[in-house]
Amino acid sequence: MTVHRLNPGNEEQMYEQMTKICAVLVMKMGGSVEISTSDFAELLAMFPGDIPTLITQTHEYSFELSLVSTTDGKRLAREAGGLPQ
Repeated sequence: MTVHRLNPGNEEQMYEQMTKICAVLVMKMGGSVEISTSDFAELLAMFPGDIPTLITQTHEYSFELSLVSTTDGKRLAREAGGLPQ
């Protein structure tokens, strides 16, 4: 399964912090999360004919993670000036 990353600057920051980010997400989910192969199938089914794309938006004291299709992710990145028109 492929998940696209469209913003190299944010991608580098996120990669460096991924363990911490996962720990915070697990904490927010009650301290335990089980991920199975059916979860990956469900993820792919959310975007038929497209690829799931994780986008990040940084704020002054936080960042936001959103799951969108690659098509929408590229559009959002272009609108934000992160990809050429």
